[in-house]
Amino acid sequence: SDFIESKIPLGFQLGYRLSRRFWVQLHFELAPGQASADLCAAGTSCKASDVRVGVQLALRLLPGSWIDPWIGAGVGAEVLNAGGGDATTGARAEWSWAGVELPFVEAGADVAVTERIGVGPWGSLTFARFTSSSVRVEGGGNVGTGVQNRAPHRWLSGGLQATLRL
Repeated sequence: SDFIESKIPLGFQLGYRLSRRFWVQLHFELAPGQASADLCAAGTSCKASDVRVGVQLALRLLPGSWIDPWIGAGVGAEVLNAGGGDATTGARAEWSWAGVELPFVEAGADVAVTERIGVGPWGSLTFARFTSSSVRVEGGGNVGTGVQNRAPHRWLSGGLQATLRL
């Protein structure tokens, strides 16, 4: 992203098993991050965060196996916030962008630790487009606008997840 250099996603998924192979899942992700140098003047503190929510359909490829690979696709919404300051004036500004994720795709594998608990790697590729934005300048009000150039952006994420099968 032009506004955030890096983020550390912390996610939670709640799923319902439609059958042995198919799951529908709600997901929530909060990702603290580092604001882009373009928003963060030298000598000022900056912050950024990204929040994603959505729903996905996941296909379990080897349900009940010791290693259960899976793939999924879904849709969601995203809100990206960033704040920075001007080192010469000390003025701070906060930016916010919101939009849709259409689609996102995920894949991973659950390695059985016990009958009900699995741990394994996952990866996610998200295609999104911001549709609204707002700016708040210290000492001023909020200015909300539509996004003029609705260019798509992507997130590539990965990590380790735990699964609890009820």
